[in-house]
Amino acid sequence: MATVFLVFNFITGGHIFYALPFLELYPEYICPEDYPNCGPKDHCKDPLRYPIDWNSTRSLHNWVEIYNLDCVEPYRIGLLGSMYFIGEVLLTLFITRIGDLKGRKWVCLICSGLSIPI
Repeated sequence: MATVFLVFNFITGGHIFYALPFLELYPEYICPEDYPNCGPKDHCKDPLRYPIDWNSTRSLHNWVEIYNLDCVEPYRIGLLGSMYFIGEVLLTLFITRIGDLKGRKWVCLICSGLSIPI
């Protein structure tokens, strides 16, 4: 049973890790002919003139679209991905100590069970 939880935990953790760049990717915009290199800032100023090109392979229904992050600073979007790793590092400091005190088997099972909803 523990092996099943651990394998499932590693699989779901890998999906989160590899999906982060796609979850933070800006979409492509339809630019007018007089201004061919438009970006998110142009879309924020005039969304009707610079709409999202949903036919492009770079335009995904991701966190940028779901949480309306088109008009925030790029460092805030990068911070979303960094928060996953910061949380992992901080929790590792506490969980390893609990594992030493209470036993590693139960800590691994509980952490794997909690990672299933993620």
